[in-house]
Amino acid sequence: MTSEDVAAALARLPKEASLYGRFLILNDQDARRRLIPMICEVCAELGFDGDPLWHKGRPIYNDRLVDLVNLALDESHGRHKCPRCNGVGQIGVQRCEHCSGSGVRRPTESSRAASLGIARGKFKKTWQYRYENIVLPVLTYLEMEFSVVGMYLK
Repeated sequence: MTSEDVAAALARLPKEASLYGRFLILNDQDARRRLIPMICEVCAELGFDGDPLWHKGRPIYNDRLVDLVNLALDESHGRHKCPRCNGVGQIGVQRCEHCSGSGVRRPTESSRAASLGIARGKFKKTWQYRYENIVLPVLTYLEMEFSVVGMYLK
C-alpha cells in the first residue's frame, strides 16, 4: 500500500472525516485546526448552548465548546493509553485486567475536569452532559465515517 493509495481513500470520505483521519493517523495539526470549527458548528446545531460570535463572516464558538472539542480529539487520538499494558490490551498472553483488554484507560470525570482546568463538580454539573451527549457523538460519527477508509484500500 502506498501513500497515494491512502490519499485516494481519504479523498473519497466526507471532508470532516478525511480531516479527522489525517489528524488521527498523521497527527496533522493543520487538519485538527480546520476540523475544530466544523465540529463546533455541528455541536451548535445539535443544541450546544450559546450562539457563536461572528468575525469576518465566520463563526467563533465559545471557548468552553472549543476546549471540549479539543479534549475529545485528544481522547480519540489515544492520549489515554492504559498505563499497565501501554495500549496493547494484554500483558504477555493474558488480557490486561486494568483496561479489560481495550488498551485504553477510560478518562474519568476528574481527569476531564483537570484537562479543562475546572473543578470536578463544575464539570459534572455544567459540562459533562454536553460533552457526553453532544461532543462525543459527533466524534463517534467521524470515527465511523473514517472507518470505511479500509474498504477503499482493498
